[in-house]
Amino acid sequence: MRTDFDLCDEAQPLRNALWLSRGTSEFWKLLKECDSRVRLQPPATKDQIETLRVFAAGSLPDTLEDFLHHSDGLFFEFDEIVFPTDRAIRETLRMREMGTGLPVDLNHMMFIGASGDGDMFAFARSKSGVWLGDVYQWDHETESLYSCGLGIYGYIAGDVSYRHSVKA
Repeated sequence: MRTDFDLCDEAQPLRNALWLSRGTSEFWKLLKECDSRVRLQPPATKDQIETLRVFAAGSLPDTLEDFLHHSDGLFFEFDEIVFPTDRAIRETLRMREMGTGLPVDLNHMMFIGASGDGDMFAFARSKSGVWLGDVYQWDHETESLYSCGLGIYGYIAGDVSYRHSVKA
């Protein structure tokens, strides 16, 4: 199923520019300049990244770790597109505690962001313990998962460009 990010035609030019520059200095410049409501945090410290890595059983998704070297969180107005490291741990634990009886095994997920409507965004592990490349949207109403971006940069490109186009 396609997410709101995918269905918004007005968001495509910004989304494409962010995606094509993913992880480069141009990405970070474009992200800072595309909308005054985007707020990047200072980079995560080595200790913060290590704490999250230990929490995640020894490894992090590559794109998430790269992102954390640039920013320990990304906000758009009041929404937390990417949680700071400490909040990622708290929200993941909260979702796992809540997760009994859900059709999705939340123990294989690390929640990294949220929208104001209750939906959450997460990386997931395969049964073999390898992090999958996509970021998934967990829909709070249906308890379903939808892929919404290849790695953290695809997810950010889709989310920021969508919010920019619908809230402009």
